[in-house]
Amino acid sequence: MLPFAELDLLLLLLPDRRSSFKAFAVTLLIMYLAILRYMRWRYLRNLDAQTPHISDLRTAHAIHVDTIHRDQYFLARQGIEHGLVKTFAIPSISKLLSATGEFRRHTERRSEDVDLLVSEFLEHCPIDSSRARLAIRRMNAMHAKYKIANGDYVYVLCIFACQALMFIDKHGWRRIHKNEKIAVSYYS
Repeated sequence: MLPFAELDLLLLLLPDRRSSFKAFAVTLLIMYLAILRYMRWRYLRNLDAQTPHISDLRTAHAIHVDTIHRDQYFLARQGIEHGLVKTFAIPSISKLLSATGEFRRHTERRSEDVDLLVSEFLEHCPIDSSRARLAIRRMNAMHAKYKIANGDYVYVLCIFACQALMFIDKHGWRRIHKNEKIAVSYYS
């Protein structure tokens, strides 16, 4: 059996596993960031070639999904949540939301229901997906029982379509590309 002093000396001569793990972790992080940067810039180069036209809803949908649900998901989500708060600034909308009590009594359920329905028609192109068309019909049916002015519908749609892009423009790693703005305006 080795005395303690010799054991300490032996341990000093062996490579430190913690430092090799740190080096490995730093190398992985650098590789991940390099791959991420390459993929993001490759996406932007491809976006230059994809100019959506008003008649091409599929291309607009693909660009919208890539921007909102893949490239900038967290910031888009934050922007939509800020947009939800902005809807309370309009007196007719806040009066209706207050009168129904949905945000007061069933906040989480209402948020999850809207999230599920909106995800269905944002993630699946309505041209191809019966699920997306069904989600849109369900959303319209949910709101049909209330007397909502057309201007309020348009305002909320614009807030949810534009607020995510404005939030990404302000806080994101890059500015929103003009084709992404065009795609969101066509698709929304």
